[in-house]
Amino acid sequence: MILAVGIPVAVVVLALVALRLFLPLDKVKDLATARLSEQLGREVTVADVGLSLRGGLGIVLRDVVIADPHGTGDGRLLEAAGLDLKLETGPLLHREVRVHRLVLRSPRVTLWQLADGSNNFTFVDTMGASGQAPVSAPAAETEAVAVSVAVLEIQDGSLTYRDEIQGTEMRLVGLALTADLDDPGQGRYRSTGRLAVDSLLVTAEEPVPPLTAELVYDVTYELEAGRVELHEGAFTVNGFSGTVTGEFQADDADPQATGHLEIAPVDLADILALMTPEQRDPLADLTLAGRVGLSADLDWDAGRAEPLAYAAQAALTGLTVKHVDVAGELQAAAVRADIAPDMVDLRTENVTFAGEPLRVAAVVWDFEDPRLEATLEGAMDLALAEPFLPPELAMKVGGRGTFNLAVSGRTADPESFVVTGDLAVMGGRLAAPQMPEPVTRLDAALVLEPDALDLQRCEVQFPSGDLSLTGRLDHLRSFMPESTGGPTPHLEFAARSRRFDVDKLFPAAVPAAEGPGASPATASVAGADTPEMPDLTAAGTFEVDTLVYSHVDFTSVSGRATYIDRRMVCDPVTAEVYTGRAAGKVSIDLSDMNEPQYAGEFRVRRIEADDFLSRFTSFGGAVFGKTDLTGSFSAAGREPARIKETMTLDAAVNLTDGRLVTAGAVQSSLGTLASKAGVDLDREQVLRDLVTSVQVRNGQVHLERMRTRLGSF
Repeated sequence: MILAVGIPVAVVVLALVALRLFLPLDKVKDLATARLSEQLGREVTVADVGLSLRGGLGIVLRDVVIADPHGTGDGRLLEAAGLDLKLETGPLLHREVRVHRLVLRSPRVTLWQLADGSNNFTFVDTMGASGQAPVSAPAAETEAVAVSVAVLEIQDGSLTYRDEIQGTEMRLVGLALTADLDDPGQGRYRSTGRLAVDSLLVTAEEPVPPLTAELVYDVTYELEAGRVELHEGAFTVNGFSGTVTGEFQADDADPQATGHLEIAPVDLADILALMTPEQRDPLADLTLAGRVGLSADLDWDAGRAEPLAYAAQAALTGLTVKHVDVAGELQAAAVRADIAPDMVDLRTENVTFAGEPLRVAAVVWDFEDPRLEATLEGAMDLALAEPFLPPELAMKVGGRGTFNLAVSGRTADPESFVVTGDLAVMGGRLAAPQMPEPVTRLDAALVLEPDALDLQRCEVQFPSGDLSLTGRLDHLRSFMPESTGGPTPHLEFAARSRRFDVDKLFPAAVPAAEGPGASPATASVAGADTPEMPDLTAAGTFEVDTLVYSHVDFTSVSGRATYIDRRMVCDPVTAEVYTGRAAGKVSIDLSDMNEPQYAGEFRVRRIEADDFLSRFTSFGGAVFGKTDLTGSFSAAGREPARIKETMTLDAAVNLTDGRLVTAGAVQSSLGTLASKAGVDLDREQVLRDLVTSVQVRNGQVHLERMRTRLGSF
C-alpha cells in the first residue's frame, strides 16, 4: 500500500523538480510577456506566474491583459483571470513539454470598430521581411522540445463588439469552449469539441431577441493546402437544432467555400417567441401553427462576379392560420419553397380555407425590384370577406364564389399588376343601408383579361324584380384605385328583365297623387349616405317586360341607354302604357346623388285618359277616352316632396272622342250653365275634340287654352 501511494507521489515530485529546472517561473513571466507583446504589437502584461495542481500539474499565468492601442473603453482588448497550462508529467522528465490542457479562465474581449474606420483588433505584422519572428531572448533560455497542446478550454468567457459606424453592439456572454486537438501528421490538424454561448445580445436599430447557442463540431485543417473541412457541425439555437458541414479552400486570390445546412423542423410558435412585441404586433389577430424546416447548399467563390450561390428548400408542414374576425380557417398539409439567388418558388399541397379547396403557387424573382407571378384557384364562402369590408358601409354579403386567377407584376408598382382568369358567384347576397334594395340572389360568371372584364352572365334578383346582364368592361385598369390615368373605363351591355322597378332605385320623377287610388309615395331616403357613381362610360340596350316608373307600369319596354359624365340617358325608349303606346327619352344626372336631376320628353298615343288622370290628378273617374300627349318634364331630388317642389311639366293634350262623367258640385254647376242656354245636361256627356295645354309648376297643375265640344254644344 505504501509503495502504491508512494510511486505516483514520487513522480509528481520529480515532475515539479523538472518543471522548475527546465521552466524557471521567474523566466516564464518575462518570456511570455515579451514574446506576446512582440508578436501582437501591443503591450501584454501578466500579474503573476505560478504552479497549479488543480486538475493536474501546470503553470498558471494570472491576470493576463492585452492592451488596446486606441485606449477605447477601459484600454483593454483582452483580460483574463488566468491562463492555465496543464502539463503531462512523464515527458517533463525527458525535457519534453506536452500541454495536456490549456485553460483560459474568464476571458473578457472587447472589440471596437471606430467611427474613423480604424479598429482595435487588427494587428501589425511583426514577422519582418524574412517571415521569421525576431527572437528577444537567448535560445538557451527558451529551448524546449516538441511542445504540443491536446485540449483547449475557454471557461466563462465574454466578447463585446461595438460598431460606431453602424451604431450596433453585440455581446456574447457565458462563452465556453472545449476542444480536443490532434496532430495526425503530414501537416494535418484535427479538432473536435463543443462551443456554447449562454446568451447573444444584439443592440441595433431593429430589436433582436436574445439567443443561446451550442455547436458540437469536428474539423480538419490541412496546412499546406490551406483547406479547412467541417466534417460535422451539430448546433442548437434557442432550442432550434440542425447540422452544418462544409469546406473552405484558402487562396490568396480567390478563396472558395462550400457547405450544406439542415435545420430540423421547428414549431412556428417557437419562432414567434423569438420575435419582439413590435415584430409580433402585425400578427396579433392571427393564430398560427405548423412546423418549419430548411435544407440549403451554399457555394462561395470570391473570384465570381456574384460570389455567393445557394439553393435552399424550405417546408412549412401542418400549417393552420386563423383570423380572430374570420369564421374559416386556412389549413395546408405543406407549403414548400425553393430558394435561390434572386428567386423564390412557392407551392402548396392540400390546402383548404373554411373547408373549401385552395391551390396557390407563386414565384418571386429579382429581389432588388421584386416581381411576382402567382396562380390562385379555389372557392370560398363570400360571407368570410365581410369583416374586411369598410365598416362604415355596414355591408352584409353571402353566397359562394369560385376563382381561377393568374397574377403578375412588380410589387413596388401596383399599376404594373395584371390579373387574368375566371370568377364566378353562385347564390350571392348583398345588402347595405346605402342600397335602395338588397340583392337577394346573384349568379354571375366573369372572365378577367389584362385590361378588360367580360361579363358572360349576371343574374340579379331584388325583392321588387330582377335583372339579367351581359357585357364587357374595357380599360379596367383605369378603374382601379391605384390608377393615375388612362382611358376612361367603358361598359357595353345588354340588359333584360321580367320586372324592374325604377322607383325602388330612384324616386319617381313625378310624385304620387293624393287621394283614393293613388300609389304610395316613395319612402324618404335622404338619411342614407349615398356613394358617388363611378367614373365610367356605358352604352347598351335593354328590354323589360314590366317596368315600374313613377308608379306606372310600362310593358314591352325596349330602348338604348348611355352613361357619360355620370349622366344616364335612355333614348329612344318605347313601351306600352295605359292600353296605348309611348315613346320618348329620359335622362338622370347623378353627379350629385343627393340631388339627382331628371328630364324627359314623351309622345303618348291612344292612352286611356282616366288612367292618366287617376294617377297624376284628383280628377279620376271624370274623363274617359283615348288621348294623345306630347311634352317634356324635369325635376330634382331624392324625396317625393322635393321632386314635387321642383317638378315642371309642359304637355299638349288631344282627346278626339271621349266622355265626361259629372257628379255633385261639378254636375250642378254645369247643369246651371246648360239650363241658361236652354239645354238639358245629362250626368254623362259626349266629349269631342278636347285640346289643351297642361303645365305643372310648384306642385300645381294648370290647364291653358282648353277647347272642346261637350254633348250637343
